[in-house]
Amino acid sequence: MKDWAWVWGLVGVLGVIAGFLAFWKARSSDAAAKLSLKAAQESVTIAKRTEERETEAHFVDWAGIWKGPGVFMLHNTGDDTANDVKLVLYIDYQPYNFYVETLDGDEATDIDVPKALQLWEQGRDDLAARRWNRKQERIEAAAQRRAGKDATGAAKTMSALAGFGMDSRHRTEEMFDHKVGLYDVRYRVFWRTDLGTPKDSDYRKHGDELLGPAYGDTDE
Repeated sequence: MKDWAWVWGLVGVLGVIAGFLAFWKARSSDAAAKLSLKAAQESVTIAKRTEERETEAHFVDWAGIWKGPGVFMLHNTGDDTANDVKLVLYIDYQPYNFYVETLDGDEATDIDVPKALQLWEQGRDDLAARRWNRKQERIEAAAQRRAGKDATGAAKTMSALAGFGMDSRHRTEEMFDHKVGLYDVRYRVFWRTDLGTPKDSDYRKHGDELLGPAYGDTDE
């Protein structure tokens, strides 16, 4: 019997190994089946979400105006909510990016544009300087005319010609006052729907415009 003891012991060990291998194979097959099931479920979910996005009812449109000096009001004129909104504002073709978390249908938000404010103020100051210079020249010309009333001959003629030339130049300058502070403005908007579908608008071109309200008349 002792001669057969080691044989039965070996058979027992082999049985244990075979049982472990069978258990591991069954466990691996079960894990693989679970992974396959999970992958199938995820595929169905993705397909469903894709279909929902493609058929999602979503209407958003945009309008934008300068509400104040360097303040751009962006208005969602549609019915639905726009999420993760990105406004790209172009001033003379230079892009400036701004972000808004959400804008509901018919909701508007004011966006401060520092560069636009700087350019608006620069235009205002340039126009004020142009008008002030013209005003000073008119004051000086009036004083010269008063002083030249007693002049005769060539002196009076030269004074009259100088006054006529200045008035003509002033009229020409005033014709272009409305162009001071004008810049090419356009914008584009990017956003996501409630289901995460990315959307974007076409380019909206305003043309040449002030980056704020019209400048007041600075002449006294």
